[in-house]
Amino acid sequence: MSIEFEGVATLFDELRARLEEVAGDDNVLAEMVAALQEAVAQQAQVVDEILHRLPVGVTVTDPSFRVTRFNQRAGEIIGQMMVTTDSMDEWEVDLFHLDGTPMQFADRPAIRALGGETSRNVEYEARDTERAPYIVNASSTPIRDATGKVILAVTVFDDVTEGRRRAEADREFVANAAHQIRSPIAAIASACGALSAGAKDAPDARDRFLEHIEREVARMEQLADGLLALARAERGDVPAPLSEIALKPLLQRVSDGSATKDGVDLEVYCPDDLTAFANEALVTEALANVVTNAVQHTTRGTVVLRGEQGRAGAIIEVCDEGPGIADQDRERIFERFYRGPRPATAGVGLGLAIAAAATRAAGGSLELVDSPVGACFRFTFTRTARGG
Repeated sequence: MSIEFEGVATLFDELRARLEEVAGDDNVLAEMVAALQEAVAQQAQVVDEILHRLPVGVTVTDPSFRVTRFNQRAGEIIGQMMVTTDSMDEWEVDLFHLDGTPMQFADRPAIRALGGETSRNVEYEARDTERAPYIVNASSTPIRDATGKVILAVTVFDDVTEGRRRAEADREFVANAAHQIRSPIAAIASACGALSAGAKDAPDARDRFLEHIEREVARMEQLADGLLALARAERGDVPAPLSEIALKPLLQRVSDGSATKDGVDLEVYCPDDLTAFANEALVTEALANVVTNAVQHTTRGTVVLRGEQGRAGAIIEVCDEGPGIADQDRERIFERFYRGPRPATAGVGLGLAIAAAATRAAGGSLELVDSPVGACFRFTFTRTARGG
């Protein structure tokens, strides 16, 4: 739209010059020219405002490969390259097709449009020195003058990195969930087959297979609950409401509600006035999963829930006296379904993944920190009611 008004403005300048030549000292014609000029200027200002408020990037490129106009969103996506160089071929950015092969300069949507070609929904990866690689979806079209000559290229584009990441995460999530659910279903089907084949008539065998079915059903229920909790936390479609929460009673509730076992104690240490700006339900969910994981991996000893005020904000640590986490497992412990090469429990590998996702959604971060004994997980909440 802005281009159309630029064209109108150019034509108007030519028309005004001719009218001024014809009008001479005619005040009426002079006033008409001034009124027309003001009307075009007002319309151009409106279009500029609309252009800058568009939620997608828009650029206008001339035949010398210079970006002559761009809106605010384009600046956010591309950065300062447009205003610090004269031509697109001097930009410090490399473009790649999604299969990893380099995109030639002539294949860029804007350059193709300057050659008279319209391109739609071209996706490519951009790599520059200012940030991590990002995925762009772009469409470009040529603008021609009255003779049909291409005088400009208009490109509309957006950063779709997050959308693609979420789509890929969703696909991986579904694939992993299907794989995990298949195992207990197969085990239940096998037990039912054995019972139908005659095991139901032998009391000992019947009880053994029924216990096996009950165990696998419980595992499937645990998996389903975990998947739902993880999906809710990871999707984050509705932002979690944050508020100031008192941490000592929250830690005590988590401790009181956690299942323990012989030889393992739970202890809470936290200042009475320690608070965090977070989502209470999600923090509780995350803590409960980490505490459960700590109890499961501790044969004998104490699991400590400790809250304290750190430099960056409120800190909660959950530390156990178990065997700790091997170096080769440390980078993967928050992955969905990861249980290590020799899992110590019959879990489904979702507890820490749920805890990490829930903590992010709750307004904090979760990390594994070094500990002289066992494993120690640290929650950090840096947001405040004023600072956000």
